[in-house]
Amino acid sequence: MKTRKLLFLLLFMVPFFAFSQSQKDDVKLNRFWDNWFVSGGVGGQMFLGEDYTTKLGGKSQQSSLFSLDYWTPAVNFSVGKWFTPVVGSRIQLGGLGFFCRDQRPGGTIETENFRYGKYNVQYFNVHGDVMFNLNNLFAGYNPDRFFSISPFLGVGYEKTLKIVNKDSKAKIKQNDNGNLSFNAGLLFGFRLSDALDLNLELQGAVIGDNFNGYIHRSPYDGLVAATVGVTYKFKKRGFESCPGPDESEILRLLDENYRLRDELNACLTKPVPPCPPCLPGQPCPPCPPCPKEDCPSAAIGVVKFALASAVIAPDQRLNVFNAAEYLKNNPGVKLQVVGYADVKTGKAASNLKLSEKRAKAVAKMLVNKYGIPENRIEISWNGDKVQPFEVNEWNRVVIFVPQK
Repeated sequence: MKTRKLLFLLLFMVPFFAFSQSQKDDVKLNRFWDNWFVSGGVGGQMFLGEDYTTKLGGKSQQSSLFSLDYWTPAVNFSVGKWFTPVVGSRIQLGGLGFFCRDQRPGGTIETENFRYGKYNVQYFNVHGDVMFNLNNLFAGYNPDRFFSISPFLGVGYEKTLKIVNKDSKAKIKQNDNGNLSFNAGLLFGFRLSDALDLNLELQGAVIGDNFNGYIHRSPYDGLVAATVGVTYKFKKRGFESCPGPDESEILRLLDENYRLRDELNACLTKPVPPCPPCLPGQPCPPCPPCPKEDCPSAAIGVVKFALASAVIAPDQRLNVFNAAEYLKNNPGVKLQVVGYADVKTGKAASNLKLSEKRAKAVAKMLVNKYGIPENRIEISWNGDKVQPFEVNEWNRVVIFVPQK
């Protein structure tokens, strides 16, 4: 009973172990229903146990992996999911039957009546595996790659259903031959299309010695199998690329930010012409206008955001810092913080809310992290009604606009 509890605990942990593996930076983590697959295969299997080598008439008779006399049919069916381009998990059901030698009570291994293949053991095996795609691990993710190699490791439950004498068709009385199994193997995949793969699978299992109803010197028995089959991959298939930040664009924006800041600081430091004195009994002449015509009307900087996100990325915090420094160096200036969203993503109502969250996130950082008084910040948001840039993706921003 303890063995069964341990088995189900391990099977339950397999998907979580796979899900916890590290994700490559250049692809997005897929959703729950992405990259599921089913597969089936047929082939042959061979039992490796106490009768793998027997002595008949004083001579050793050894079964051979390369002799079809010792192989029996095998089938398997699997359901699984790739969590990342490298790590996946599956549950596989397999079985049918294999040959083992005569097991008459009281016999010895040298007895000539002990004949390999006299008994047929029928069984099933269900196991959970963690798979690793070596091609994607070492050569990078490529959805169009024709050939792939995926080793796998797993644990499972192996159950003997019945043991039948091939000559008399009589069943052998047996105890509850259920065993914990340890499975490992290699899965070779050949891409036929986006949805179909041709598979060659080589696997082995280590199981308890009583699996075939006969206990001998070794505490374990074994099974090896080779199958050929197909895999069908459900939609959504593959992984979406997640491009990194455009460093040249970041540098360009930083240079533009510094240029506009220098122009604005130069404008704000220009002396204002004094108003002419008022003469007694006469109306005061108008004051000359402030020299605003030379002041830039453009923003002093922007904070870019990821798609559908209001989180300030680490590479954008410098822009918030520069805005805070500008306010500290110009105590008479207020700053308008305006949020936007791109028009090609989402609905107008959700984009308006998203632009509000972006503007408030930037204002919060200015106040809480850089100590800017709240009364020097004016917050507004336009959603996707206003698109300040021609490139759609550039409108996922917050823009800083100085206000005197």
